[in-house]
Amino acid sequence: MLDEKKFIIRSYICNPREKIYDLFLLKNNPSRFLIDIDDTSAIAKIKNAIDRDYIEGVIYIQYGNQIVMDYTMWDLVDQLWSYIITAIKQYLVDGASKFYFPDQPLLIELQKKSHTEIGFKVHDQELKEWILPEQSFLIALLKSAQHFFTQLNNLELIDNDNYHYQRKKIDQTYELLPH
Repeated sequence: MLDEKKFIIRSYICNPREKIYDLFLLKNNPSRFLIDIDDTSAIAKIKNAIDRDYIEGVIYIQYGNQIVMDYTMWDLVDQLWSYIITAIKQYLVDGASKFYFPDQPLLIELQKKSHTEIGFKVHDQELKEWILPEQSFLIALLKSAQHFFTQLNNLELIDNDNYHYQRKKIDQTYELLPH
C-alpha cells in the first residue's frame, strides 16, 4: 500500500505586491507573501501583476511531521517544477540525479538508497537528507506537478504549448515508474 497521504506537497505563487526581504518574516507569515495555487480567487486579483515569464513561488514538501522544503526556498516555481520532473525521469533511468534551483544556489539530489527508498538531499546553508519511500514520494511529486500545471493552465498563466509539453513530460515519467 502506498503512503502518499504522508506527503503534503503544495505549490504557491509569490504575491507580486509583497516583496520578500526577510526570510524570517516569510517563514513565520507565509500567507502574507504566498498564495496557494488552489486559491483561484486570490490569484485572480493579482493575475495581471504576475510576470508569466518569471512566476515566482514555492514548492512546500512535508513528510509526516518533517518539513523537507519550506517556504524560504522560493524561486521560479514553474521552472522548478519542470526541473523536478526532469530529475525524476533521470533518477528512474540512472538511479541518481541532481539539479539546482533556477535562480538560487540550492542543490537538490535524488539517489536510490534501496529497492524501496530514495534519498532526497537539499544543500542550502547545510546539507539535509531524508530517506523516503521511493514510489509514493515520486508519485506524490508527479501528481503535484500535474496539479500545478493544470492550475496554471486553468488560470491562464501558462500558454497551451508549454502546458501540453509539461503534461507530456509528466506522462512519460509516469511510464518509467516500476509497477
